[in-house]
Amino acid sequence: MNRHLQVEGDAAVFARALSELFVELDVEFPASTLAAVARVDTDGFGDFEFLRTRLNETHFVASRSEALASQSRHNHFYIACVLSGGLEVCQSNRRIELHASDIALLDSSLGYQVHVRGAHDVLWIRVPRHRLEGRLPLPMEVTAQRIDGAAGEGRLVFTLLQATLDELGEISQQHALRITNTLLDLFALCLETPAEPSGGRSDLMLRRVQNYIESHLSDANLSLARVAQQQSVSVRYLNKLFAKEGSSAARWIRTRRLERCRLDIESPDMTHRSISEIALSHGFNDASTFNRAFKSYFGVTPRSLRAKRP
Repeated sequence: MNRHLQVEGDAAVFARALSELFVELDVEFPASTLAAVARVDTDGFGDFEFLRTRLNETHFVASRSEALASQSRHNHFYIACVLSGGLEVCQSNRRIELHASDIALLDSSLGYQVHVRGAHDVLWIRVPRHRLEGRLPLPMEVTAQRIDGAAGEGRLVFTLLQATLDELGEISQQHALRITNTLLDLFALCLETPAEPSGGRSDLMLRRVQNYIESHLSDANLSLARVAQQQSVSVRYLNKLFAKEGSSAARWIRTRRLERCRLDIESPDMTHRSISEIALSHGFNDASTFNRAFKSYFGVTPRSLRAKRP
């Protein structure tokens, strides 16, 4: 359902409005700014939500603290596409300047800051976590990364986003999923995953563990004991690493398997494979256990999800 809102007022007004539209945020205006005006247009597209923010000449900082993120029920990615003007984005110890045609990724499960300086027109796309995470081996390493939408693969993404925005009312929901799959595939190509993860020693270890798990998800015999042995750590330390991201090692393995299964179930190239075959190929060895886990995580059964696919 599309909505057209106008937000006008001080920092408290903007904090309430942006928290309702996006995720829980704090907003701070500089002393020289008493009020600001913004127009926000929202519309659904498949299981995405498009939020377009147009602001007057104003300055403020929208912050999502780690405390807010850890207590939040929201767990999405946001793709920011700057149509005009600019802003500054900070996340995961990275700070980037975005200008017209630039694109970047933010993770709502982590803290971040968005610095607004002057008038701008920005399209924010709320993407369910499972839709993008399955395409990114190390999501934390690609947030707050500037993509140049004026050249190369970035230009393809920017052009597709603009065209989709212009045609939102003309595209049927049954075709939206296929378009968003193409968009996410292109977007993932634009993101550069560093050869070595950033961060401290424990962060480096966590990324190595996750990389090992990613390459062995199809093995139904993958266990925490085996992962710990391969990485020369204890199971207890393994879970301590994942606790930093609000998870456990076992939960992370199951989640990644479920996300991979969903990608295959939604893929037009996988219609020849049964749901049971897909589950088995990603490490599940019991169909009923897989179906219950899938329904619990995604809120829909694998069979009904496949039936909705165009």
